[in-house]
Amino acid sequence: MDNSKNTAPYKLIVKQLSGQATQEELRHIEAWLHQDPKNQKIYDELKKTWINVGQMDDVLEIDLEEEWRKQNLISSISGKEDNEKDKKLVFWRLSKIAAVFLVLLAAAATLYLIGPYFSPMEKISSETIKTVDLPDGSVVTLNTNSTLKYPAKFGNHSRNISLQGEAFLEIRSIPDLPFIITAGKTRIEVLGTSFNVKAYEKNREISVVVSSGKVAFYPSENPEDRVILESGNTGIFIKAEERLVKRNMTDPNFMAWKTKKVVFEDETLSYVAKTLEEVYHTSIKFNNPTLKSCRITASFDQQSLNSVMKVIGETLEIEIKGSDKQYTIDGKECE
Repeated sequence: MDNSKNTAPYKLIVKQLSGQATQEELRHIEAWLHQDPKNQKIYDELKKTWINVGQMDDVLEIDLEEEWRKQNLISSISGKEDNEKDKKLVFWRLSKIAAVFLVLLAAAATLYLIGPYFSPMEKISSETIKTVDLPDGSVVTLNTNSTLKYPAKFGNHSRNISLQGEAFLEIRSIPDLPFIITAGKTRIEVLGTSFNVKAYEKNREISVVVSSGKVAFYPSENPEDRVILESGNTGIFIKAEERLVKRNMTDPNFMAWKTKKVVFEDETLSYVAKTLEEVYHTSIKFNNPTLKSCRITASFDQQSLNSVMKVIGETLEIEIKGSDKQYTIDGKECE
């Protein structure tokens, strides 16, 4: 097979990107693009690189054909007194064109080298709870103020994504194709399971709670320190100590941000307020700190935050003021 016909016409692409290509040259580029689906990827990468290189306005003002002609003319001079000023000017301007060519060639070479492993990355940042369908059929429910990155197509050896924030993941089981989540300085490796990951940058800990199946949880730089988590287990990575601990899951509300179902069994008002802040993305302040030790038993299912706060206030006979974004709690000490 003759691959020479499929060689990227770099010079013509540069002329096209700089707005100097003729109609015939544009048709040549169009024909090349239709020769192979890979050519479109190469062109898109070259165009992106051109835009990133961007600010070289002086290069874009150069008449490429005229500069090539001058270069050829200077090269053909033999035995005559050279116009050193003109030569230096031409070579200086051509060197800038060459720099652009080198960047474009490097981008194309990168595409060729990574070959079938190349896949553009998708980035999802959520301001509300959002469901994301991954290329392998797995489903991620992304919490507010969270970011998920994943390839448009997974590779042949593993499925890799990265998470900042919180998400509940339902991973499709594919034997021999592990699913790996990078969260801060940790990794979670699974074959097929459902679990919750909380990895907000501001938090002191990264936590994994397994609902079903089994996962391996470990520091990115020390995979030998892994812990195996099964249904009902919680793994916690303490950032300051870079240490992993394994515990039994005792918090019934770890999924409340997704389900909007909260259960409080003789819990302190301090714990209730912290849970509601995370579930409803609000701020709750205590004007009377002694109220934090008040205890309450109650459950709420898909109720609005205003409704929840009203019930708490009436149950404990305390004063709660505010709106969805911020509440204040005040009143006399609980009996």
